[in-house]
Parts: sequence; structure tokens; C-alpha cells
Amino acid sequence: MGGVGTVSCLDCDFAQEVTSFTHGGRSSNTGVQCQACGQFTSIFYTRPTLNVSDGYDHNKTLSELVTEDWPVRIGKLLGHLDFYQEMMNEPGRAGERSGWLAKIDEARRELSAVPTEQIQALELKHQAEKAADDAQYDCECGGRRVNKKPLFCPSCRSIKLQYKVRYMT
Repeated sequence: MGGVGTVSCLDCDFAQEVTSFTHGGRSSNTGVQCQACGQFTSIFYTRPTLNVSDGYDHNKTLSELVTEDWPVRIGKLLGHLDFYQEMMNEPGRAGERSGWLAKIDEARRELSAVPTEQIQALELKHQAEKAADDAQYDCECGGRRVNKKPLFCPSCRSIKLQYKVRYMT
């Protein structure tokens, strides 16, 4: 559930405000928990601001955009390819795979109009951003932060927690 709220343990007196997920136009905060020490924190993701024309519309295809806006659209398409290919490996989501395959094909078709060198340069930039994002999952204690496992109390390790939403996004 996206938003901000308080996680409280039902077995001890632990309580902490956490961000589960908030987002802006080119950034987001995602709540994570270290699997070793139990610390809750949020990871801030951002993409460098790209210059776009005044008439930029993120729903337009490459053929509908002015050339100066191509890097933004190409970056979006590359991000979609990564996301949908990653989701294809998620267990229990078989019913959604045909839709993802269609989106992957659509992105590849649109990217076929872009010179290979331009895609490679943007992919290198995207990989560097992804590596920087991935490094945020390393906790100071040496453990790994995750957001796809059940939460537990950092104080007593109980899984009997409640989450009271303060606001939802």
C-alpha cells in the first residue's frame, strides 16, 4: 500500500513512522527493511532531469516527438523494457504475462527506429543509475534492505505488526 503511516508491534512497544511508497514526476521514496537488523528506511529514487521542449507529452511516441525529446522517451521505453522483463520472472503473475509481452514488443518496435549508438549510450546511463539505486539496498550493518518480504519488528522480531496509514498515494 502506497503512502506514509506508522508500523507498530503488537508484541512490544515498538512504533515507527515509515514510508511505504510516495512518488513525484521523476522521483519516488520506497520503504524497505533490513533483513539483518530490522531497520526501516526509505530509498529515494530520482532520474536526472532531462531537458524537454515546452510541448513534451509523455504519451507521444518517438515519431510524434521533436528530436530533442527523444532521450526522455527512449529512457522511458528502456525503463519499461527492464520493468516488464523483470516482472515476467515474478511468481504468481502468469495471468499478466501476455499483456507484458505485448508491451515489450511495442517498446522494441518503437526503439527499432533509434540508432543503435544512441540506445547503447542511454542504456549505459540507465545501468549506471540502476547500479546507484541498487547500492542503496546495502544497510550500514552489512545486511540487505528489501521491500518484498514480510515485515518484522526490529525490537523483538515478531511478525505481529499493524500499519496505520497517515496518508495514501
